[in-house]
Amino acid sequence: MLTFKIGSPKLFMNLFLLFVSAVFSSNSFLFIETSDQFVSPEEAYTITINSFDDHVLIDLKLHQNVYVYSDKLNFTISPENKNLKVETESLVIKDEFFGESEVFINNIFFNVPNLKDGILSFKLNYLGCYQGKYCYPEKNNKIDLLFKENRLISKKIL
Repeated sequence: MLTFKIGSPKLFMNLFLLFVSAVFSSNSFLFIETSDQFVSPEEAYTITINSFDDHVLIDLKLHQNVYVYSDKLNFTISPENKNLKVETESLVIKDEFFGESEVFINNIFFNVPNLKDGILSFKLNYLGCYQGKYCYPEKNNKIDLLFKENRLISKKIL
């Protein structure tokens, strides 16, 4: 049986080594984000809307290491607008969830021309995963944009 006196160097060294091994073995050492850390659906996707002179830019921002399947991205716009443009980067991956698939790896931009007057409704459905480790439930957003005299005056994301 080992005995230590309070204030002894052996007690201090053993406690110090126990502390150091606990700190370095934990995944949260100094709060550094690791690739194994869970990213919530709220963190995985965010939507921002920016208004310009002749169009509105809807930006579906993807968290680092999150991707959206191209065949799982659907949107509708009302009133219909044939001048809507979608811009993003894609690549083909092979994962355990859907096999070989084209995925969007960066932000997805929807460039929507302004309406003269009225409400433009934009519905967006998508499904994505984090680093091929887990997938998120399908996400649905409805975005209402109110225009007056060719200017965006109100926006609502549901």
